[in-house]
Amino acid sequence: MAYAYARKLDPQTGDWTYSAATTFAQADSPALELVKRILRTLRGSSLLDPQMGVDWQKVDPLGTQAQATTESVLRAALDPLVRRGAIADLVFRVEVDSRAGRVLYEVDFTDVRARQRRTASGSA
Repeated sequence: MAYAYARKLDPQTGDWTYSAATTFAQADSPALELVKRILRTLRGSSLLDPQMGVDWQKVDPLGTQAQATTESVLRAALDPLVRRGAIADLVFRVEVDSRAGRVLYEVDFTDVRARQRRTASGSA
């Protein structure tokens, strides 16, 4: 049982998922849903909070610093959740696919209130 109610996001599309009863599916970890939402948002595109999201414009997947820059922009995007105490102990794994011109990433973190490790992943 989650400590708070949050709608579950489809990791591929970012859409809310539905249960068999055609109601919104409940997420196991509200912190994971916040992390997924932040990682899917381009910094500056949210009218309510222009500082929310990942600044992908700083990442050049073909550049020599792509791995370090990707970790840096991911850490900056998630920093508000860390400062609020919602998540902790972030571990980043970044793989650069220079042939495809993209980066693949995975973020492991602790959902502080649930006291559980969670993982979010994606590509850019």
